[in-house]
Amino acid sequence: MKAVAWKSSRDENGYKYKIQIDKIKGKRNENRIRKLMDGWTIYAEGFNIREKEVILGFSRKFESSRDWLTWAKTFPYRLLEETKRGTKTLVKADKNN
Repeated sequence: MKAVAWKSSRDENGYKYKIQIDKIKGKRNENRIRKLMDGWTIYAEGFNIREKEVILGFSRKFESSRDWLTWAKTFPYRLLEETKRGTKTLVKADKNN
């Protein structure tokens, strides 16, 4: 699985982050991700018919960037954060890498 996150907006109530998780193989892994992302809103779903992989997009609001980072550090898979300029930084390394 591959996860990329980005800050989509900011207002007086906090920051809205989005995460796209690609290369989800099998129904069991898809259900695991959906359970893990409880509390997030699904904004996109897709399916790669050739590779038989699911793509899911989630969004959620955080009060601060620090709250986001605290949550991201608990994410069990490799997580990259992409800036507006396209620079990707590693937020959470996968324990298998």
